[in-house]
Amino acid sequence: MRHNTNTVKIILACFLIITSFAQSQTLVARWLYDGSINDSVGNANGVATGVSFVGASINGKNKTVASFDGTGGIEITSNLNSLKLGNQFTISAWVNVANWNGTGGNNSFTVLTAGVPSQWPVDPHQSAYTAAFNSNYSNFVVESVDSYPTRVMTATRSSTVNATGTVSDWSQRTLGINLNEWHLLTWSYYGPSNTITSYLDGNVLFINESSSNGSNLVPYNSISTVRIGLDTQKILGSGAPFFSGMMYNLEVYDQALNSAQISNLYQAVPEPS
Repeated sequence: MRHNTNTVKIILACFLIITSFAQSQTLVARWLYDGSINDSVGNANGVATGVSFVGASINGKNKTVASFDGTGGIEITSNLNSLKLGNQFTISAWVNVANWNGTGGNNSFTVLTAGVPSQWPVDPHQSAYTAAFNSNYSNFVVESVDSYPTRVMTATRSSTVNATGTVSDWSQRTLGINLNEWHLLTWSYYGPSNTITSYLDGNVLFINESSSNGSNLVPYNSISTVRIGLDTQKILGSGAPFFSGMMYNLEVYDQALNSAQISNLYQAVPEPS
């Protein structure tokens, strides 16, 4: 009887561990891009321009991926409540840059922007969650619905820094991203401690290099538009170019994944759905 009781306890403990792990990785959106632009989890489907599908090899695995020609991207305006961008979340995507366009900060590519377009003409980044990067740094911005320049904002520009450069010296930074290479970019936001962490290929780049008060963020149930590979500033006539390259398996989690979980994302390239 004691043996059976111990066995039950072990099984129950394993169940609780598995359940806890599963809860910590709640996937709310996945655009796998294996021949379709549709969201296979939350049904947040959009319309694409300048996007086609090609074959590619990621970490030695042959995949069908989305190819962005630099003239457009994907826009989604329905079923966005399921994204639950709010108190904590994680955005992750495999990217392969074909061409760096622009100079300085304007060569950054927007992977995903989710926000309220009616307020973007005031400030293109306002009222939005924006995950972007360029050859020098990873950029993640979470902003409020306040009017510029008094908006409440929390942001981080995260990057590796070479031996001769300081954190504040952008000219000495490098992410180590070359053209025609696959990399996994991940951004994790944990609201309770106002912590943003950026990752490259499963490794931490930086944690909250620059941040301010994270209150009054645009609520996830107010988000009316998600744009993938499209830069809001460019749509308004300035800013970064549209993404030029390939993308695979863009995911959104409603939890801030930890370093071990994000490392697993890099090690296990998802299979086509």
